[in-house]
Amino acid sequence: MGLGMYEQLKELYDALADEESKMIFSQRLLYSMTGNWSYIKNMLMYYREKDKDYYNLLDVLAEPGLFRDKKIVLFGTGVWGHALRNVLCQCGLEFYAYCDNDGNKAGGTMYGKIILSAEELFSKHRDAHILIATDLYEREILEQLHQESFDDEQIIRLSYSERKMYFDDEIIHPLKEEVFVDGGAFDGSNSIEFANWCKGNVKKIYAFEPDSKNIKKCRENFEKNLKSEFEILNAGLWSERTILHFYEEHSVGSRIAEEGTASVSVTSIDEAVKENVTFIKMDIEGSELEALKGAVKTIQRDKPRLAICLYHKPEDIVEIPRLIKNLVPEYKLYIRHYIPYHFDTVLYAVIDNEETDGIGNEE
Repeated sequence: MGLGMYEQLKELYDALADEESKMIFSQRLLYSMTGNWSYIKNMLMYYREKDKDYYNLLDVLAEPGLFRDKKIVLFGTGVWGHALRNVLCQCGLEFYAYCDNDGNKAGGTMYGKIILSAEELFSKHRDAHILIATDLYEREILEQLHQESFDDEQIIRLSYSERKMYFDDEIIHPLKEEVFVDGGAFDGSNSIEFANWCKGNVKKIYAFEPDSKNIKKCRENFEKNLKSEFEILNAGLWSERTILHFYEEHSVGSRIAEEGTASVSVTSIDEAVKENVTFIKMDIEGSELEALKGAVKTIQRDKPRLAICLYHKPEDIVEIPRLIKNLVPEYKLYIRHYIPYHFDTVLYAVIDNEETDGIGNEE
């Protein structure tokens, strides 16, 4: 590595506002360079809680030997069902089966493992350790297991962070008259969460979502749950207005991609949003850097708070904070991570003297 690159990396490292940010940056940088999952594990271990009355996934990562001779069942066959298979493999752990509350899946297989019904799990596998493989239904499954008299020592939970992704109260606070740009709106839930976080002090929400089915869900949710003015734009965010290939998955995974068989309109924040912006969130499956290039005028003019995902492409851990710091040198940069896997690392950029205008977020 040349001296110039070293100096650039050190400058980025020194620009980060606290030790947690520097730790995440270091480990993600090493992971991006090597693909070695041990660096993700090192990062996750920072968040391991002590003296809990239940296991969570970080306990498995820290001490896989405790679970090596256990019958492990993954309860859930969605995104986390896929991800946790990989985590267990990294830990050298074999698992027995999947389980799902969807009766149509029972008796099938996933990665060669049988999918049990909940009834079969409860009646025939009471000795199992249950790894809850879903964040959306974790509480519901936990209640099921308790009702069926599974001990907490048999249950491995997924979640570990109570902090709000994108709206982390340790770093960012709501203002009055917020103008929020939601890059990657999906079903609108993040915008609704933002409005609630702001206690309704929102002037306008601009929601960008290129997926045709997602945008329908987004509109339905906004009309039902949002009192603020909003504009939904059926377009992806990019550095300019154009047409690109698109992989339309009708989920959070829809993305701009060369292998995409659909076409999608994309635009830039500078072109689409003409009023002063106070907050930009981007979770757009690898298009974040290009979208930031299309928001240069807005960012330099308004200095909005930023919450930008850093985990979709290996180069993002360097290129995104470098671009943002070059655009507005007075930004303070923080990095936070939110789930016990390599997804969901977010870069925050805030101005140090930012005022809350009396809008708190206490209950």
